[in-house]
Amino acid sequence: MARRAGVTLIEMVVVLALVALVVSIGVPPADALDGPRLDAASSEIREACRFAQAAALRGGAWYAVDFDPASQVVRVYRLDAYYAEDTSVTVMHPVDKGAYRIAFGAGALDVAIVSAVFQYSNSTTTRTLAYGPDGLPAAGLDSGGNAVTLKNDGLVTLRHGRTVRRVTIDAAMGKVTF
Repeated sequence: MARRAGVTLIEMVVVLALVALVVSIGVPPADALDGPRLDAASSEIREACRFAQAAALRGGAWYAVDFDPASQVVRVYRLDAYYAEDTSVTVMHPVDKGAYRIAFGAGALDVAIVSAVFQYSNSTTTRTLAYGPDGLPAAGLDSGGNAVTLKNDGLVTLRHGRTVRRVTIDAAMGKVTF
């Protein structure tokens, strides 16, 4: 009986099993990149909050950090006397010297802003964190001249792949943890 050229089914299965083993060892899982990317994004948020807090203290003015899940942008800006964005002042990023605007979503960070929730003592809930001239989190003054402070810790939720990270902003002092 003459033997035909080729491979048997068993030989093919063994070779495929070895290839699968080598590939699974050599290629890190996609989830392995989630942690470092979320760390970088969380650090960007912490630095934006620190910058706004320091600018408020230094300038004796109100500053805000806006987290926009729709546009995937974090912005730092100064507030006017009515606690709205002061468009006459452009807050500059300390490194790139452009307007303080960080793009999330598809791009360099590739991390999505899922939500941002800041609940204030006057029962308003926004996606914006504000710092008063004393450097403490607040949303302005009420009609009686009292500070409208954060009622609870603020929360920004980020996602990369299947991994979710929650960044917390302390209601009393504005300290950012993740």
